Amino acid sequence: MESKNLEKFSLLIVLYINDEALALTDCLNSISQQTLLPSQIVFVFNGPIHSLSKVVLNNFSTHSKIEIKEIFLSKNFGLGFALNEGLKHCKYKLVARMDPDDICRADRFYLQISKISNNPEIDVLGSNVCEFSEVIGDLVFTKNLPEDYDSIVHYSRFRNPLNHPTVIFRKDKILQVGSYEDVPLFEDYYLWLKVIKNKGIVVNMSEELVYFRFNKNLISRRRGFLYLIKEFNFLKLCYSNGLINFRLLVLNVFIKLPFRIFPTTIFEFFFKNLLRNKSTGYSINLNSK
Repeated sequence: MESKNLEKFSLLIVLYINDEALALTDCLNSISQQTLLPSQIVFVFNGPIHSLSKVVLNNFSTHSKIEIKEIFLSKNFGLGFALNEGLKHCKYKLVARMDPDDICRADRFYLQISKISNNPEIDVLGSNVCEFSEVIGDLVFTKNLPEDYDSIVHYSRFRNPLNHPTVIFRKDKILQVGSYEDVPLFEDYYLWLKVIKNKGIVVNMSEELVYFRFNKNLISRRRGFLYLIKEFNFLKLCYSNGLINFRLLVLNVFIKLPFRIFPTTIFEFFFKNLLRNKSTGYSINLNSK
């Protein structure tokens, strides 16, 4: 399908104070190099951001042909709130997500928009990811998720079935199910469960279309007592709203929560060896395939 015949779409990005200007530069460069550009980018400033990041964004906005919309929040209200504010200003029916420290393969948007345009039954479309260290090209892991709807529904009972910064979704469907909610650390997972409950079709592409930065902070953020409490609250909310049954609530609590308070070395071992696919002999290619 030619690019001119594909649906237009908005790209939604949330920024906050800890975003690094260098990573943001890489992110924006990968957007500029897309074979299919967004028609609109909505930047949500979730509170103040670093002055260097402002310079990077101003330079991008000045030279980009893409329509830019900036939304400023007085403080960090949480990711769910920020995404909902941004979604209000996304003018197209299709909305892509991305984080300001991620990098897209050059054909990401072309492949995903082609897929969702040709399959109007799909409501949310994600992809697999590559995770790399601070040096682009040093691939650490791949995170591969189930692709077809039935497998995703089964997988979602225990784990998040989508890589959030890879998704493109139909805005109408997201609004229909109540959009993002204030579920700290689990805003996207909770949203996908709502979409599935409301008969929405969720699919992943097999290609690795987005590259994540992987470092020890990623692991440390996934463990500890505070994370355990937030995950427990998320599971209770899912049960209260009929997204999981009592059996799944109990299984999730007894299987997942103790894992969060394992010693760091044990947690890191399980995280790297059970929750990720280790890469061997693979290097990142930002170009389209």
